[in-house]
Amino acid sequence: MKRVILLAVVAGLNSAVLHAGPPTAPPGFARCQACHATVVGAPARAGPILWGVVDARAGSRAAYAYSSALRGSRIVWTRAALRRYLADPAATVPGTRMPKVAMTPAERDALVTYLAALK
Repeated sequence: MKRVILLAVVAGLNSAVLHAGPPTAPPGFARCQACHATVVGAPARAGPILWGVVDARAGSRAAYAYSSALRGSRIVWTRAALRRYLADPAATVPGTRMPKVAMTPAERDALVTYLAALK
């Protein structure tokens, strides 16, 4: 009996996860969308697609022509690394093409949380 109940609970959780839909972008993400897409298979814009960026190596996607500075940075996009980069891209990776976008620390945190959910 316990096994059946456990399976029902697990099946219900999997169903909820499968039907949860895409994460909701924070309000500040509108500034990012001018240069970045978040859908796998979308054409790259001025910046690379952001799907699955958290925990990926910087400059590693074949579908985008990264600056040599970013390709050679050896950064792994942890949440902390993304926060630093978003606060001041040029100071974090001199030679990057990413412009500095005015964001509060709370907006950066919301953006990084959103990016982490894109997987």
